[in-house]
Amino acid sequence: MIQAREMPLPQRRRGRGLRLWWLAGCMFITLLFTALRPAAAATLVMFMSETCPYCERWMKDIGVVYNKTDEGRIAPLRIVDIHEPRPKDLEHIRGIYWTPTFVLLDDAGREVGRIEGYNTEYGFWSRLDNLLKKLPREKNRPQKAGAAAADDGG
Repeated sequence: MIQAREMPLPQRRRGRGLRLWWLAGCMFITLLFTALRPAAAATLVMFMSETCPYCERWMKDIGVVYNKTDEGRIAPLRIVDIHEPRPKDLEHIRGIYWTPTFVLLDDAGREVGRIEGYNTEYGFWSRLDNLLKKLPREKNRPQKAGAAAADDGG
């Protein structure tokens, strides 16, 4: 008598289902953390163009890590293509002539300052740090323990 035996599913089909569940889980977790994250006190708006080689270089050098940095947590990045219609909440920003141009906005949407162009990582981080210092203290980086002690006279 011949026994019928169950054939295992091809490996690719089983793996595909797991990958879809994994991807759905990652998307859910990302949405959950985004929803639970407090509103940012500031925003860094990057005005860019798809044809801009400096924008492309910034994206490779800094864009891939920006939101994982302290600066990215203080002022999350928002990218706006200069060839697209300007979002209504950014229509008040004038004088964007070069790409990339980075405009730091406070929590009320007022311009704190801007960085025009991109040359080096060091130059960008240094200029951004100077802009972030212009934000009110509670919206800026927390003070280091030594700096807080010095301010208290101790």
